[in-house]
Amino acid sequence: ITFYYVDVLSGQNITGAQALYSYNGTLYNMDALPTGIYVLDFNTELRAVGKYVIGVNIKKDNYSQPQMILFLNILQRPVAITVMPPVIALPQRSSSMLIVTLVDSASNTPLTNVSVTYTLDGIPFGELTPNANGQLMVPIDTSTLPIGAHYIIISMNHENYTMPVYTVSLTVSYAQIFGIDEPIFYTIVTVSYTHLTLPTN
Repeated sequence: ITFYYVDVLSGQNITGAQALYSYNGTLYNMDALPTGIYVLDFNTELRAVGKYVIGVNIKKDNYSQPQMILFLNILQRPVAITVMPPVIALPQRSSSMLIVTLVDSASNTPLTNVSVTYTLDGIPFGELTPNANGQLMVPIDTSTLPIGAHYIIISMNHENYTMPVYTVSLTVSYAQIFGIDEPIFYTIVTVSYTHLTLPTN
């Protein structure tokens, strides 16, 4: 938060003033720039989401001493989540990976200090942490899944960030043998065997 301490008669910034702010009964120095600008760094990235009341006092001999009260509301930081692929189709008894990327939308930087959970058809499957690039891999295994449509929900929970939720559609199909769905292939084999006739001696 930037403050300008200005001499109203000359229109010039006043340098060399003492600039303080108070929070929870403790006084802190503000950063004074050579140009007569004073900066209050409240380190919002390190503070919990919520409302804060901060007192500000800037003073210098022979000048009036403005005193201000700031009402600061720290909001959750927005998060962008992308998943690739967003829709996935797999045969039974196969596996794949979803690549999840998390980005702090306010600073456009990767998120690395959060936990991500994922569920399959409503059943919790695990908790993962992004790497230095804000990415993580969600494993998909269809070995025990029935044929049909399924859904994977990927979510993030952190008190200082919004809580994005992403749903991925998963379609499980029959495994194939020689390009033919398993049930049809075995039906063909069974029928062929049933109608097989052997010559008699």
